[in-house]
Amino acid sequence: IILGGGAGVRFGNEIPKQFIKLAGKPVLVHTVEAFLANAQIGTVVVVCPPDWFDKTKEILGERHDLGRRVVIAKGGASRQVSSYNGLLACPPGTEYVLIHDAVRPLIDQATIDRAIQGVKEHKAVDTCIPSDDTIIVRQGDRIDHIPDRSTLLRGQTPQAFDYRLILEAHEWARSMQYTHYTDDCGIVLDLGHKIHVVSGDLRNVKITHINDIYVAERLFQAGVPAGSTKSSTAWYAGTRVLVGGGTGGLG
Repeated sequence: IILGGGAGVRFGNEIPKQFIKLAGKPVLVHTVEAFLANAQIGTVVVVCPPDWFDKTKEILGERHDLGRRVVIAKGGASRQVSSYNGLLACPPGTEYVLIHDAVRPLIDQATIDRAIQGVKEHKAVDTCIPSDDTIIVRQGDRIDHIPDRSTLLRGQTPQAFDYRLILEAHEWARSMQYTHYTDDCGIVLDLGHKIHVVSGDLRNVKITHINDIYVAERLFQAGVPAGSTKSSTAWYAGTRVLVGGGTGGLG
């Protein structure tokens, strides 16, 4: 499930950030293609803003068969509702589900594979990386305390779940009228289920603010095509490369 139902208020642009061009294609397209490139993924469900449903269909329809491997669902008023809508759009017989931010277009195949392997063993998995920064807990305008950094991780996506477990967790939250969740792991934790951690990747950045698009452009310059398992040197070895101008930072 690719969660792209947000309006991108923090991004500060009238176009939602998942539709902004990055290295020649909308951010959303990069993300979808990364998952389609993985042989273990059967179906990709794209959750989009209701007002952008037709545009999403147009963008993805140019490249993919929407009736087979890609399904489009409408998002809700919150991430929690959008995630639930995505779960309902999964095809019959779904066993496991990965939930990923549409605005993490640099997701690599190794991270996807770790999440898949982890969920088959543990039923609930979060993708995390260590925190390089010192984290401050404040009270008002003063520091309350500083936690031990070695115990802290930065959560990324994909998060992966046994399909029946995550659907049960969402339906439990809805029955309790809990609407505050901004993270699917939080719902599963509150349901009483343990969550296993797998390693993420520093390149798997989330585009939240306008400056993030420039960071992502630079990472794409140093990267390889979506779905490739080769290193950058292996990909370009023995080839002739033409670098042309473009309309974004990559050019």
